[in-house]
Amino acid sequence: AGSDLLLFAFLFVLFWSSLLNGLAHRLLKERALLDYKPRCRSCDEYLAWYDAIPLISFMIFGGKCRLCKLHHSLLYPLLEVFDAGILSALFYVNSASYGAILWGTFLPQFFFVSALLLALRTDLEEFVILRVSSLYLIPVWLVCAFFGVLKVDFITSFSGALFGYALPWFAGWLYHKMRGVNGIGEGDFEFLGMIGAFLGPIRMLDVLVIACIIAVVAGIFVAVATRSPRNVRLPFAPFLVAGALIALFS
Repeated sequence: AGSDLLLFAFLFVLFWSSLLNGLAHRLLKERALLDYKPRCRSCDEYLAWYDAIPLISFMIFGGKCRLCKLHHSLLYPLLEVFDAGILSALFYVNSASYGAILWGTFLPQFFFVSALLLALRTDLEEFVILRVSSLYLIPVWLVCAFFGVLKVDFITSFSGALFGYALPWFAGWLYHKMRGVNGIGEGDFEFLGMIGAFLGPIRMLDVLVIACIIAVVAGIFVAVATRSPRNVRLPFAPFLVAGALIALFS
């Protein structure tokens, strides 16, 4: 029964990860969400339903659009596999802890991780964190905390959101005063505020520390590899996502 549940969970989250990628693409292109038909990311033409089957269509058509024959980026299938793996791990951890999924506590975690993965995709592609995956979720987590659905209470959730927004805002303000350029985007403030509302201020600080450490290591690696340390520009959301996932699963 446990293996059947995990198989169903993996198939579902593979579909869900494809849905998240499609949602990110539509929101970035400012299209209506009801425009549900898949489009080619190269020629923007409508595709058949079977063109959007996660991974399978990528392998069948050799990573090319069936219509324009242009290659798709490997980013999309890799993200779908990563998303499916993370969400499957979430199913596994919850079922292993409780013997069965407790939907009242699992669903907020599922949508929290989905928001992390959505921000990961949009920041990697366009250096943008959509508010649907950050600011707009803060009141949702506050309500969940008030009704005892989260692992933190309302005051802890509120203080996590407040400090999660304020800390990077202050760091960005200080960096701008010292260097005259923006170092941290507003989307990062709101995203960390969302993470803080879900995890609370203590674990939010853990997330920030982990993210900064990984970002410094990645920045040094990219600077050495490209031999242009002054021109290194990395999206910060992937590092925050890594920190949040570590905090959630630890």
